[in-house]
Amino acid sequence: MSSIDSFKLLVDQLFPGGKLKKVQPMTGGVSATVLLLEIELSKKNFTKIVLRSPTSNHSGLNIDQELEFLKKLQLTDIPVPKIISNNVLISTDNKKYIGMEFVQGMDGPSSELSQANLQEMAVILSKIHSQDISQFTSLPKRINPLEELFTFMPKGYEWKELKKYLKGLKDVSFQGNKTLLHGDFWPQNLIWQKDSIIAVLDWEDASIGDPMSDLAVSCLEIRYKNGRNGMYEFIQKYSNYHKINNYRLKLWLIYVSAAAQYFMGDWRLSKETEDLMRKESILTLKEIGENLILNENKGVRYEI
Repeated sequence: MSSIDSFKLLVDQLFPGGKLKKVQPMTGGVSATVLLLEIELSKKNFTKIVLRSPTSNHSGLNIDQELEFLKKLQLTDIPVPKIISNNVLISTDNKKYIGMEFVQGMDGPSSELSQANLQEMAVILSKIHSQDISQFTSLPKRINPLEELFTFMPKGYEWKELKKYLKGLKDVSFQGNKTLLHGDFWPQNLIWQKDSIIAVLDWEDASIGDPMSDLAVSCLEIRYKNGRNGMYEFIQKYSNYHKINNYRLKLWLIYVSAAAQYFMGDWRLSKETEDLMRKESILTLKEIGENLILNENKGVRYEI
């Protein structure tokens, strides 16, 4: 059965009388299969939809949970693609998909982000963190930056002192007001029109918890593109909209950096890209770790 044949019945149900003209894969991460379908509704009248299905590498929300969450997200002021069916869609080869509108725009910049890009990312991330979470209480919780951390930490004597420091910490679970978290807020999960973000994609890692965990993910991704200074510029921009707990941000940067260098071999990156990202992840881990240990030796105490 051809790729088009697998989706003909599905298209008939969504667009009675419509004719499926093309199915093509879209570029993306390793957690989902994403397809673009072009459909002829009538003569010279075409539409495009996106179908998304989690892969075996997926570890976040299952497809039914993600769809229910996305329905609720449609009612917020966060820019997200419109869901085209309230039900999970099933192709004739029995794969499950979430169907959504195709948003015409650009993926995140492949090179350095502009100041306008950083500003817009800070605005949208703070908007995510400002949502009423009463409707999202069924989402997983992300509150502890030490959870699984020691599995991800690199091996070697040079990390001995940092591991000792981290193991000596008492409960660092987040005790503040939990916020909605995207889980993977970086430029390639955003659709842009010039300097404006018109859609936030890939919500399978959504949770509620410590907003510093989300900020740390964005910081590291921005460091890959804009370097260390760019990362701190983004933190400053975000701080104009949302309070920052610098200590918790440092702990989450350690977690995110350690996890990134641990998993990035599975991300199908080019050697050049992986080398750059691994270098920046390790540098972040070292810099933040040395800062925490230095302040510990000075007797600095932090607000958890």
